[in-house]
Amino acid sequence: MLALQVVRGAVVLDDFVGVPDPAVLAMAARIDWEPWPESSYPAVFPAAIEVELTDGTTETLRIDDVDGSARRPWDAARVIGKFLDNCARVGVESTAAEKFSDALIGAAHPDLSTLRSLVGATG
Repeated sequence: MLALQVVRGAVVLDDFVGVPDPAVLAMAARIDWEPWPESSYPAVFPAAIEVELTDGTTETLRIDDVDGSARRPWDAARVIGKFLDNCARVGVESTAAEKFSDALIGAAHPDLSTLRSLVGATG
């Protein structure tokens, strides 16, 4: 997923369907990883990336808790946007996805029966 983020600037559902992008595979081949036992995971979701530049110097970026974690949660608009985008990518009609989203989020007691409308809304 890091290679996808580097090459495309985002990771979406379509990235996991079909033939892999050669540029993403080439980037993935350049990435190494190692366990980080003292990272405090799973209490937090930290990340550390060290990049070796062409001149041999290295730059390190450390994030103490990644975006979307319990301590850095997404706001409702971002979660709903991601949900609607994912539904669209798998062929769910926008009206059905929006109806389900509204029923789930906008009600004191969510109407989960609207979930059935998503099952029949895919192409």
